[in-house]
Amino acid sequence: MADAALRNALGAPACLYSDSSKAVITQHVTDLTQTMPQLHVRSRLYTHVDGSSAQLLVVEGTVPIVHSGHRYNFPVEIWLPEAYPSVPPIAYVVPVAGMMIKRQHSFVDASGTICSPYLASWRQHPGSCNLLDMVQDLCILFGNDPPLFSRPVEPPPSAMWPPAFWRTEPAQPPQLPPEPPKPAPPPPPPSPPPPPIVQPPPPSPAPKLEAAFRSAAAAQLTRRLQASLKGVVAQAQAQVDEQQSLHMLLQQRAEQLQGDVAEVQASQAALERLSLELTGCKQQLDSWLAEHEHKAASAEQLWAAEPGAAVIAADVLSQQALEVQAMDLALEDVLYALDKALLQGSGSPLQAEDYLKQVRSVCLRQFVLRVIGGKIAAQQQQKEGQRRSYPSDAARNQAGGGRPGPVVLPQGDSWSSAGMAARYG
Repeated sequence: MADAALRNALGAPACLYSDSSKAVITQHVTDLTQTMPQLHVRSRLYTHVDGSSAQLLVVEGTVPIVHSGHRYNFPVEIWLPEAYPSVPPIAYVVPVAGMMIKRQHSFVDASGTICSPYLASWRQHPGSCNLLDMVQDLCILFGNDPPLFSRPVEPPPSAMWPPAFWRTEPAQPPQLPPEPPKPAPPPPPPSPPPPPIVQPPPPSPAPKLEAAFRSAAAAQLTRRLQASLKGVVAQAQAQVDEQQSLHMLLQQRAEQLQGDVAEVQASQAALERLSLELTGCKQQLDSWLAEHEHKAASAEQLWAAEPGAAVIAADVLSQQALEVQAMDLALEDVLYALDKALLQGSGSPLQAEDYLKQVRSVCLRQFVLRVIGGKIAAQQQQKEGQRRSYPSDAARNQAGGGRPGPVVLPQGDSWSSAGMAARYG
């Protein structure tokens, strides 16, 4: 019957629920009505606080509570708004005749609107909330703090609890805190206090009911803990992922810094080796300067007196080669001057016959000098070949001793050689 009414309400043209939420609504309402058959679903007109009206589904009836070991049924209405299940349902406690709402109740205001912690947390986790868990949570809360009380009136002797607020089993009344009556001026004759509300005989124990509510409370607490743990685990996982990303970044930076440190250490070692080499070279240069500094002073004095004396040959052969070379170059200059004088033409004081005599004499002397220079060069090359079997001059200089080797000077130049070949060829 409930399923048919639910299908008719959801299939009506005026239905305001989205197609995606109809399956969820059907599941939630079916689970609730099957677990608590005293609740029924229907479609009614609901007026919002802003004055607008809408045709909504409402689950109405009574929910059982256990207070002080006794069971009572409280009338409630649970409206499903248009955006359900993304938003929580709207729940009311509906007092009937003879009942009143407890003032300053923890979860029910004066209009009967219910605002439990489960409903307050619905928007945060809409996917894990449902009507059955909400009603079971209300049963536990109302069992600890009932929101309804019987009015303090004088009922007839046969008065009973109102039809919508009764116990399913005969029981000694739990003496719910009645609303304190307003004091009235006593009449002149003393009157007895109002008789207490007549209650049925004491009930028999209901261990099965208590076990069922205990099981429902445990299931509700388990679901809450699971929802809370899911949030905690998700937050912890996000923190772990963030820390892992940070760890990987720090590890990459550490590897990069290690490579930079190794490169700096290699550069430092190379600089230290270069510093040692430069220190050795400086020591060699200092010792060479200490040994030859007096020679520089002597050379400066010679250069000031006679520039030619500043050039000192390495040995006798080099000195002879320098002298022969100087004489050869001087004769080259003489030949150049004779040629220039001859080319002046008829105005030149040098005649052709005189020119030939002078050239013949100069070339003869130059030929002799070049023969001598060739012999000197041959002897220098012979000594150079013998010296190759001994340490080089550079090695001797590094050891701090020795003089630079002799330099073989060329004899004449290509112009003079060609001239001699032309003259004596």
